[in-house]
Amino acid sequence: TGARALARRGAGGAAGTHAAGEPDDGGRTGLSAREQDVASRRVAAQVVDDDGEPVEGGRVALRCLHDDEVAPIADAIVALDEQGRFAAPGCLGVICVELFHPSLRPAHPWVLELGRPAVLQATGLARLHGSVVDGRGEPVVAARIVLRAPPDADPEAVLPTVAGSTSTDGDGVFSIARVERPPCDPCTEASSGCDEAPLRLHDHLWVSVHADGFAPARVAVELGETGDVELEPIRLVAAAEVLSGTVVDPRGAAYPRAEVYARPSETGRDAPVLEQHHADVQGDSFAFESLGPGPYELRVLQDGVELARSAAVRPGDDIALRGDRLAVGPDVEVLITRDGVPLAGVRVDGGPFRGASTDALGLVRAQQAMPGDYILRVRSSGSPTVEHALHVDPDTTSAGPAPAPGAAAAAGGASARVLRVHIALPA
Repeated sequence: TGARALARRGAGGAAGTHAAGEPDDGGRTGLSAREQDVASRRVAAQVVDDDGEPVEGGRVALRCLHDDEVAPIADAIVALDEQGRFAAPGCLGVICVELFHPSLRPAHPWVLELGRPAVLQATGLARLHGSVVDGRGEPVVAARIVLRAPPDADPEAVLPTVAGSTSTDGDGVFSIARVERPPCDPCTEASSGCDEAPLRLHDHLWVSVHADGFAPARVAVELGETGDVELEPIRLVAAAEVLSGTVVDPRGAAYPRAEVYARPSETGRDAPVLEQHHADVQGDSFAFESLGPGPYELRVLQDGVELARSAAVRPGDDIALRGDRLAVGPDVEVLITRDGVPLAGVRVDGGPFRGASTDALGLVRAQQAMPGDYILRVRSSGSPTVEHALHVDPDTTSAGPAPAPGAAAAAGGASARVLRVHIALPA
């Protein structure tokens, strides 16, 4: 994301805060209906690649340069169809087209005119290519590729690829596009000026590879300023023995949402690989099956709170961990409403919740939350994220407004120690 934003900034001016590959409305509503007259002021175009073939996927966003002012055109963020075509509202000024695509950029500044369909040429971004094989040279499918800058890299530079991770295909091959500056169009030139200075990108990378049944691997990559980079095949070796164990609280009870993280004990520049492994605790047991030789450091967390730590463990060990906190926190029940109506399918993250969604009664529930202060992030379709402070006290019996009618029944006979929270979303 940072690299894409920097590339947009490098084309002249401040970048938006949207994620990589997603258009940004610049915080404005666009030109008014009076300025546009959508019925008669429309543009249409087809996007093709270097070979003249239609471009599949991606989006375009249109801006208007009129009377020396630049603004997004309302309702003019549109997806390309299967033939690379799009149609959108235009304006009486200069119409600039911005492309959002994971592997292409405009070959030249794209400008459209009202009533004149156009063919817009896109060109491929330079790429980082590689392959992953096993000890016999056979391709490793669905290996996870993670790109990171070395720890001593320039802190002001950003990743030189459009994404930080990818995976191998059915032939064990991976490819990821490099960040390049898009051509400077008239709208960018008028709003912030064209900047031809080199982008501040990392010129060295660590490429880490993880695949089930194999030990992780890492290679160092040096990038030139431009052009494709082809890596030698990355060879994986079989994973070490399983590292397993149990986690219980001081009284021997299991934690309901404990997670265990394993990282190499040696994490300096000369460490054999940059890696972190994660395992959920099932009941009171956990296991790691795709480790290198070790040694590893284990950390046990629940709700972001560290419960236990163990150093210098190795694959093949079966370790018993005992947390320093009791698994006796209150249950947390959150009710999400809008205008007094419970909302189903609302995502809740933070504290004891991870990717939880409200049920038909607008409720999510987590058992035995760890005491502490948290921020819940509530995401409802079509609405901005709402943050809500949550304080979990170990002595909580009940707090907050009563749940909606039927909520108590939905809880299914839950513990009397329940922290009830009501979050009302704005209309």
